Amino acid sequence: MTKPWFKRRLANGKGDEVNRVWLVYSPLNEAAYCFCCLLFPSSSANNKSSFELSNGFSKWRKPEKLAAHENNPFHRKSFNAWKEAERRLI
Repeated sequence: MTKPWFKRRLANGKGDEVNRVWLVYSPLNEAAYCFCCLLFPSSSANNKSSFELSNGFSKWRKPEKLAAHENNPFHRKSFNAWKEAERRLI
């Protein structure tokens, strides 16, 4: 896992980047996880990405899996639920 994975380049043509606040790394497991999908699961058991499983994502030579997870409608639903809960707590 490399540092650039924690940022995403926007498709606005300006080269802007945003932090992937949902992405967490466990040095103990040497795996990456999706914080919001673990906290607010929305996908079915047979439709989970490795970012949602207990062993996490560790296929470092498959960086395209990161964007695939991020663009998945289940991830977006979980991300929105997380941010809505966060907004209500403030």
